[in-house]
Amino acid sequence: MENDIVSQVGEPAEKKKFKLTAPENLSDILGKVCCKRGRKLIFTPKEVIFDGTYTVFGTDKKNEEGLSVKDILDAEIKEGLRLGYLDKFDGLKTSEIKEEYENDVVYEFAEQEFKKTGLVLDGDEIKVYLFDWDLSACHHVGYLDKELSQGLIPFLEKRDDYSFDVCGIITGGKGKRVTKDENGKLVVTKEKNGDVGLEIDVSVLLRKD
Repeated sequence: MENDIVSQVGEPAEKKKFKLTAPENLSDILGKVCCKRGRKLIFTPKEVIFDGTYTVFGTDKKNEEGLSVKDILDAEIKEGLRLGYLDKFDGLKTSEIKEEYENDVVYEFAEQEFKKTGLVLDGDEIKVYLFDWDLSACHHVGYLDKELSQGLIPFLEKRDDYSFDVCGIITGGKGKRVTKDENGKLVVTKEKNGDVGLEIDVSVLLRKD
């Protein structure tokens, strides 16, 4: 009996599976977030009065709830795959990758988009929120560089006057590079461009949604 107790105590604790749940302050976030108000926002390039592309910082850290942003991104990607919104390597087979990406790299998920992303101005900081695929909740996943995103602040301060098209684009992760060997044969090699991250593409126009 004594030996049984020792072996049980010495066993490593099983890692608790990460489960994505809505933040406690969800209603407060939704009251401040700048994103597409409806399911669609149709506009022409000449209607855009401000646009910019920004790297989201903090995706390698914990968010305002103390959750690992990496866990959130991984969970959203897994769900996007399950629902058919995302495809590994653009859904291409190895033979198709060789044909379409000679002397280039195709990434597992990079350059694919999440369904909906939003921004919240909190003091002088712009926080980034990622929505679930069913749009039932959103989660803090990082922030924009204060200096580089200064031009966005006047629009976020008067959010009711404008419409926002905010696209969350996956960056980094696993890739497959196609090259030719010394015999001219196409060869696929695996590589990794850092951890999976997020880039934000923002367009602002006078309110129409």
